[in-house]
Order: sequence, then structure tokens, then C-alpha cells
Amino acid sequence: MSCRYFFFTLKYKILVRVEQIISILLQNNLTEMKSFGFPPDAVLMVAQAVLILFSPREKIPKDRSWKACRVIMGSIDGFLSELRNYDKENIPPEVVNAIQPYITNKGNLYIVKSDISLSKTL
Repeated sequence: MSCRYFFFTLKYKILVRVEQIISILLQNNLTEMKSFGFPPDAVLMVAQAVLILFSPREKIPKDRSWKACRVIMGSIDGFLSELRNYDKENIPPEVVNAIQPYITNKGNLYIVKSDISLSKTL
């Protein structure tokens, strides 16, 4: 398998998962999520993946704490807009590599599959 094909496949997997997550996120869900003092592991994992996706290629964050994740959420309206308008065609290879553990972890998928409120699910 060529390196180029490998990165294309990883980018596609990232895009599919991110689009699935965004499609179920509503402003209320984000507000609820941001209000967590200590989120469930699955919520933290998804937030960490988004933190990595939003990082510049040469500055993959070492601090992936819940506090750092909440900072990137900023205003909920702005954050939701950033998620929807993310440049999914140009994910740098460094970001693809850094996000790989989050893609392969099956524990975060139940959030994508659920259409129930986060508070009911978690």
C-alpha cells in the first residue's frame, strides 16, 4: 500500500466520522457538553480529536485536557460553524497521524450512533 493511499484512506475515515458527529450535534448538545466539569471518557475523546483537527500542522497540542478542549469550543455558535466549515479536503499528514488513535478507538462510536440526548446517554 502506498503512503499516499494510506493517508487518503485515513483522511476519508476521519471525514466520515467527523461528518457523522456534526450531523447530530445541535447547539443544545454543545452547550450541555461544554458545561461538563468532568466529561465521560467518550465525550473527552471526541473533544480531543476535534482539538487535534483544529490544530495547525506544526503545533499538535500536547495539552489535550478537558480545559483545553473547552477553550477551542469558545462561543457555541462560532464553534458549530467552524465544525461545519472545516477544510476536510486538506487535512495535514501530521494531523492525520496524531488523530489515528482516536479513529481506531471504538469507544467513541456510540456517540455517533445515538440520537438521544448526551445527558441520557452518558
